[in-house]
Amino acid sequence: MRLEPTVNYNANPVYTSQSFSLLRFDMFSLKLDKRVEWVTSKWLKCYDNPPVSLPAPLQQLANLSREWYSVEELQREGISMNNIESLLRARLLCFGLNDTIFPVAGRSFYEEQFPDHAAAYPVKEWFCGPLPINTIWVGLPFCHLTNIRHSTALGLASIIDQLNGKDLPFLGVFPFMNPTELCIQHLCQVSLLASHAGKRLGVLGGDHRVAWAILKALRASMASDTKIRYIHIDAHHDLYGSSYKLPSEAIAHSNFLLSLLAEGTINEAFLIGCRDNPSPIERAINQGFPLTYASEYHPILLKTKSLKAKLLKAKSEKIHTHLSVDIDILDPSIVPNVCSPINGGWSLEKLINMIRKILQEEVIDSVSLVEAGTTEESPFIAEQILSVMSE
Repeated sequence: MRLEPTVNYNANPVYTSQSFSLLRFDMFSLKLDKRVEWVTSKWLKCYDNPPVSLPAPLQQLANLSREWYSVEELQREGISMNNIESLLRARLLCFGLNDTIFPVAGRSFYEEQFPDHAAAYPVKEWFCGPLPINTIWVGLPFCHLTNIRHSTALGLASIIDQLNGKDLPFLGVFPFMNPTELCIQHLCQVSLLASHAGKRLGVLGGDHRVAWAILKALRASMASDTKIRYIHIDAHHDLYGSSYKLPSEAIAHSNFLLSLLAEGTINEAFLIGCRDNPSPIERAINQGFPLTYASEYHPILLKTKSLKAKLLKAKSEKIHTHLSVDIDILDPSIVPNVCSPINGGWSLEKLINMIRKILQEEVIDSVSLVEAGTTEESPFIAEQILSVMSE
C-alpha cells in the first residue's frame, strides 16, 4: 500500500476535552508520524527531506495506514519491538491515544539526560502495561534563579537520578527552563493524553511556575465551561505583585497564583499551610478573587461529601482539580536548601498524611511537586512524596 503525498498530514490535530476516569487504562498506540509524507515498499519520504531507501526490516512500513496500531498489530505486520523503538527515536512513528500525540521532544530529552532511569521502564512498557502507578509523570526543569546556589533544575535531576525507574517511571522530561508557548502546547498534549488513558497527570518541577504552565495548558485544552480548582500546599502564597495580566516572561514563582486568579485561568484556589506575609492574601480576597486559606486541609474546606458523590459531580459539572506541593512547606530543618525557607514548617510525616488525605477525600486530576532543594536528603524526601502522589 502506498501513502500518496498529496494529502496534507502536517495539519495540527484538534484536541477535545474528555472526562477523567480512574476506572480504565488503555495502552498507548502507535502510528506513522505526521512528518512521514509517503512510503512505499522501497522508499520513504519525509517532509523537507529527499526520499531514502528502506532497509528490508522496515519495508513493512508500506503496509501501514494513518490509523493507530497496537504493538501486537505492528508485530503481526513484521515490525519487531526493537524496530518500533528505533522508529520512535527516528520520529517515523509516534505514540498517543485518540487524537493526542505525545510530544517526541519530551521522550528523547528524557532518554538523553536520564538513560538509566529511562532504561528501567523503557518506552515499550508504556504500550504493554499496565502502568504500575496511577499517575503519568513528566519532568519540567523550570529554573528562575533567585539564589545562584539553588537550582530547581538541578533539584529535579537529583530526584530522578535517585528514583527507581521501574517503580516510579516517567514518560518524559521536557527541555524547557521557562514557560514558553511551545512548552504550554506540549503540556496541553500531555494533559489530554493522561485523561484519555484514565490516569492522573503528574509534573515534577522545576520552580513553582510549573503549576502556572500546567493550569494555563489545562484551561487551553478544556471546554470553556470546565471549572478548574487549584489546591496550593506551600509555605508561600505566591500572590505578590500586581493583579494585572502579565506576559509569560514576567511570571515568577512569587506572583504566578495572582496572575492565574486575575486572568480567570482558575475558578477557585485553596491555600493550605501558608506561613508567609498574610497581607497579599487579604488583599486578593478583598479584590474578590475566589481564594480560601486554611492552615490545614479539612474536607469541609472543599465542600466534599463522599468521594463517590464527588467523582460523579466532577464528571457531570466538568470539574478539574490540580494539587501542587512546594517542598518548602516542610520545615527548614528538614530541607534547608530550598529557595526561600520559612521557619515553623511541617514535618515530612504531616505532609505525606495531608497529601494522602486529600487524595482520599477529593477527586484529584493532576498533581505537581516543585522547588526541590539540592541537599543530599532532598531526593529521598521527594521520592516519598512522589510515591504518595502516585497512589
